Amino acid sequence: MAKIQYPKPLVQGDKIAICAFSSGVDTAFHTRLDLVLNGLTAKGFTVIEGACLRQSHNSAKQRADELMEYLTDDSIAAIMPPWGAISPWRFYRFSTLMR
Repeated sequence: MAKIQYPKPLVQGDKIAICAFSSGVDTAFHTRLDLVLNGLTAKGFTVIEGACLRQSHNSAKQRADELMEYLTDDSIAAIMPPWGAISPWRFYRFSTLMR
């Protein structure tokens, strides 16, 4: 059986990309989103806010491209969705990792 390889714990200065690969955050929740993003920044993390994060009208391809950009950027230590993925399967066909 293969041994599980866990990622290193995050440390101050690490980049965290917040990526809405399922759906963007509605305007009604932007205040809460800002509170969380500011909290991460206050803890010393560099927060990268995805272009699709605050918009709900992005195509699956746009969301997939953004996620792939973050997955292939070695300077990013973690990728976090703003909430649980509702339907990420819609963009899997655009993901180069699935080929």
